[in-house]
This record gives sequence, structure tokens and C-alpha cells, in this order.
Amino acid sequence: MDHHQVTSDAYSEQPAAPTLLATSTGRLTPARQTVIDILNATRQALTHHEIESQARANGVRFDRVTLYRALDWLVVQGIVHKVAAEDRVWRFNAIRSSNAEQAHFHCTRCGAVECLDHTETRLPIRTPAGYKVERSEIMLHGVCAACAN
Repeated sequence: MDHHQVTSDAYSEQPAAPTLLATSTGRLTPARQTVIDILNATRQALTHHEIESQARANGVRFDRVTLYRALDWLVVQGIVHKVAAEDRVWRFNAIRSSNAEQAHFHCTRCGAVECLDHTETRLPIRTPAGYKVERSEIMLHGVCAACAN
């Protein structure tokens, strides 16, 4: 199996999605639920195309507009976050903690982007007076464990 495919084993951490869904506005449509299930099953941040392919592999079909709308809604609700790698393609991952600061690892060989949970993201950066940081994103670049072997 390609090490970048979504596996059937769910990621071991308990996702924050059920808690966030309880406080969300709007209803949980089948497309939104499918996207949440796919993203909860992997640590990798997935592109629109990868999510669509995984849904089809699971026997679920929806058009691209429905997928875009589902992802947008999940991002607005704080259930999913999105990140762009050097290729400028948006990737999406389920939020697994209440930490507003995100750290990701981008493999420069295979292009995979992975969310790094439980990583210290606070940097000793001081902002000018009057500035208020609402969130930060850190992208580390290097070689993932699968490519290093």
C-alpha cells in the first residue's frame, strides 16, 4: 500500500470533531459526515482530489461543488483546518485539539503534509504594540519517515 493513502485504521487520537459538531451551526449532511470520517482516519492533510478519491473508494459519490461547500463549512465551524504547502494546493485535516496554533510537516520528497499534534508551537516572537496574534501556523520541511527508509 502506498504510504500516503488513507488507511482504514482510524488515527489513534480522539478527534475534537464530535465536540465541535455539537456547537456548530447548520446541519451535518451526508457529504460533511463523509469528509469528517475520511479526515479522521488519517494524520495526513488531504487535497480535494484525495478526499474525493477516498470517498469514491468507499462507495460515496458527490460532485465537486458539494465537496468544496462541505469543506468550507467544516473549516468555518472549526472542525477542519486547511493549509497550503509549497505547491499552493489547499490540504485539509481534522482538528484534533483546541490549540489554535498549528504545526505541520511537509515532506519535500513525496509532497505529503502531516499535522503534528502535541508540538510546541509558541515562538519567542514579539509583535509591535497593539498587535494581537489570533493564530499561527508553522510548516516544517524535510523528509518523512517513509521516504527516509
